[in-house]
Amino acid sequence: MARYSCPERLQFGRDRNEGATLVVRAGSGFATELQHLHPIVLDRINTFFGYQAVARITIIQGPLPTPTVAERRALRAVTPKKKPASPRRSAARATPTLPRPCALWAEP
Repeated sequence: MARYSCPERLQFGRDRNEGATLVVRAGSGFATELQHLHPIVLDRINTFFGYQAVARITIIQGPLPTPTVAERRALRAVTPKKKPASPRRSAARATPTLPRPCALWAEP
């Protein structure tokens, strides 16, 4: 959802803590999808804050801001020399052998 929309502003009414309007900019193809997801988005936002922080979502259809160079930079591939060791193969994380659950059930 973050690829196709971005928050513009949060407008508060007279009560500064409750009933705000979240203004979201969405790409033209995603605006309708966001309108259908409106109740789910509101629920997740208000669950995060722990109270009815946002009452409404206003959707503005239009182009999204272009990402900066740092946001567009791709992740570097891990080379074989820098490849992290698997926890199962690491000697530093050796765990004691545990009895198998089935063997415990078989004992009287």
